[in-house]
Amino acid sequence: MPVSLSSKQKKTLRGIAQNLREHTTVGKQGITPLVIRTISDGLTHESLVKIRILEEDRAARAALAKELAATLDAVLCGSVGKTVSLYRPGKKSIPMD
Repeated sequence: MPVSLSSKQKKTLRGIAQNLREHTTVGKQGITPLVIRTISDGLTHESLVKIRILEEDRAARAALAKELAATLDAVLCGSVGKTVSLYRPGKKSIPMD
């Protein structure tokens, strides 16, 4: 079950995510088991990851981002263009005051 965050906490995470490099890219093949495993490992170690989705259609990108969040029990913190940020509590704690 994904953790729930307030809008203030999401805003803090979006600010932190601006300085992150993209962790992985979801390509033309969509969400594959390898993509899920890679992102899950990143969330376990870093708690916050940035993902690039190469889908051209805006609605399809949003659907893929929501599917990723649901599959990984993560929270979709924000999206800008083709980049989304996902958060799931992991080994690295992130201050969200």
